[in-house]
Amino acid sequence: MFRPVVFLILLAGAALGASPDSRGVTVDPGGTLLHRSSVEYPHEAIASGIEGVVVVELDLDKAGEVADARVVSGPEELRRAALRAVLDWHYLPEATSHSKVQAAITFRLDEAIKQAHLARRPLVIPDEPLGTVRGLEIEGLTDPGHEALVARLPFHAGGPLTPELLEKAHQMVSDFDRHLSFSFDTTAEGTTVRIMLPGWSVGALPVPQPGAQQIRVGSNVQSNKLIISPPPVYPPLARQARISGVVWLNALIGTDGHVQHLTVVSGHPLLVPSAMEAVKTWVYEPTLLNGKAVEVVTEIEVNFTLTE
Repeated sequence: MFRPVVFLILLAGAALGASPDSRGVTVDPGGTLLHRSSVEYPHEAIASGIEGVVVVELDLDKAGEVADARVVSGPEELRRAALRAVLDWHYLPEATSHSKVQAAITFRLDEAIKQAHLARRPLVIPDEPLGTVRGLEIEGLTDPGHEALVARLPFHAGGPLTPELLEKAHQMVSDFDRHLSFSFDTTAEGTTVRIMLPGWSVGALPVPQPGAQQIRVGSNVQSNKLIISPPPVYPPLARQARISGVVWLNALIGTDGHVQHLTVVSGHPLLVPSAMEAVKTWVYEPTLLNGKAVEVVTEIEVNFTLTE
């Protein structure tokens, strides 16, 4: 009775151990890994168009864990992200004592990465009144950080909101912490303002169904399992305004491969509804763990590209 349970836990660990890296990042660990943390492409480096290869020398202890790390070469703007990731890596233990390996982490930009970065900070603010602040969603900050940010905002939940106040808030959030994204959604009931760190999504995904198991899978891996994926309809207003870019969605995919739940990570407000409507109809091959279908949490990228 005990052995099958241990086997299942090990498989789940293998599925979750290698966290998906940011788009544009490729890793050569220089040795055999047991598991590793993901590598994030720094948003400030993306904004500045910085790419390159960071080579890191690692000292491994007898257990194969990283005891020390130093950068050998690579752009200054990318070194911190590389070092922060490799310190949590765990290599296959060697039979001898301490050893050294050199890992190479490559950061390469493409147009989709740049568009996704721009979509995190939408700057198009309408001229018409925005009503009241229907909701204020702040994710990823500690309690003191949350309180400090709210105290600086020029509006509050339930209060009036004007384009001038929204622009002032956007600038204030950028000055407070450049890592934070800023977006808003206006309806007849008012405007919801969302401020969050990269990697946080709007709203939480449901917990697994009773008896079901849930794993996280990288967007690139999951996209290879697509069976049915009708493209989104390009919104006429977005086309007329020459708006293009990437919408990122957090998705829960059921054991049957159908999309069960979606939340928005980033994207232009004019593009998000069409992306969500399309992705709701997508179907994937079921993901199996030890021969049993499991629920999958993943990110989905939807590109909107204008053609002449």
